[in-house]
Amino acid sequence: MTSFVETKAPNSPASASANNSLITLLQTSIKNELAVLLTKTQAKAPSSFSSSHHPHQISLVVDDHQELNRLLIARKNNIVQATKMGLEMISLRSNIDIMNMPTSEFATPLDGQTLRWSGYDKEGSPIFICRAKTYAPWTFKKHEYRNYTFFILSLIVASMTAKSDKFVVIFNLAGFRARMGGLAATQCSKAMIDVVQKCFPERCKTAFLVEHPKVFSFLWKMVAPMINERTRSKVAFLDGDAAEWQAELKKVIDPAMLELDMGGTKAEFYPIHEFPLPLEIERIKNSLF
Repeated sequence: MTSFVETKAPNSPASASANNSLITLLQTSIKNELAVLLTKTQAKAPSSFSSSHHPHQISLVVDDHQELNRLLIARKNNIVQATKMGLEMISLRSNIDIMNMPTSEFATPLDGQTLRWSGYDKEGSPIFICRAKTYAPWTFKKHEYRNYTFFILSLIVASMTAKSDKFVVIFNLAGFRARMGGLAATQCSKAMIDVVQKCFPERCKTAFLVEHPKVFSFLWKMVAPMINERTRSKVAFLDGDAAEWQAELKKVIDPAMLELDMGGTKAEFYPIHEFPLPLEIERIKNSLF
């Protein structure tokens, strides 16, 4: 049975990559900026600060040296830029409040089950798979896909073990159609990218794209500039026929973890997600997956 920790890996390689003094500087900088924001809002609307900067979300960033370290890595040790990113992270996490959000807030994409937790790679990084054939962004209501992405990534992070604090994502683009490259799809892609880059920096290890048709290249040209260079460098297009790209996946993922349509030996699909986040986290921790 896999041993779980609460949303972070204590022995993460990232924990030693930033100087402790920089982490302290960043921690102080974010606290100072929060104090300034609080002073500005107290006179006008005191409750607005706590709703957009929830104390629990502040603590999850400011008191977590690994999270601060990831901010520094993402912003190349620039304290000013890392501070800005930390404040954005706190605000977005507070506004979404995914742990208390009912699934009705992202019901349409959840019903489609486009994104799904799908085991671990050989290094212990959790995997989630995105299947284009069930992707229908033109049916989503405003903010549904943003909330859905936040839900899935929060579940992925909660399933991380002491082996790795990064995830692997596989985009299976079989069934991708021209309509999936329209305005609604572009907006959903931007929402996903924003959530990943603002709230889960330095969490993505690799993003594999398989069975990508020529028509996808048009969407990629629109989406790629929205992705920062460091994250974009982690995107791997696996070309060739099914045997070729499946062989590449098997180099990093045990076939027993991969479902049949991904070239693995797992005969049944991983169970669908249908409950609020706290219950879904418990399902994984209790090894129901």
